[in-house]
Formats: sequence, structure tokens, C-alpha cells
Amino acid sequence: MIVILVLHDLQAAASWADTVTVMSGGRLFAHGHPRDVITTPTLRQVYGIDAVVEQTARGGVHIQVE
Repeated sequence: MIVILVLHDLQAAASWADTVTVMSGGRLFAHGHPRDVITTPTLRQVYGIDAVVEQTARGGVHIQVE
């Protein structure tokens, strides 16, 4: 089964998705597992925000915006 869902809540996307895609300027910026795609440098470059992205003990992602 394939589900395509557009979310603007990155924490929810990181928690539930097996694969995420980040778009910037209408183009593909990054695609892959949330822990590989939702990173501090990606959030800074695409969204212009300073955030701390940490991997959880269970392999998830926790995002804290400064």
C-alpha cells in the first residue's frame, strides 16, 4: 500500500513516515529516511530556521526550534 501525504508538521512526518521528501523552490531538495533527510543543515538551508535535530533511542527524530 502506498500513501502520499503532504505535511507541514515536520515532527509528525518524521514520526510516521518511512520516507520523506523535502521540496525547495518547487524542486526536489532531499529524499529518503526521515533521520537522513530531516537534519539541522537541511532545515537551515530550506526553511532558514535554526533547529536542533536529534535522533531518539528508537531511531526517530526529535526537532527543537531555537
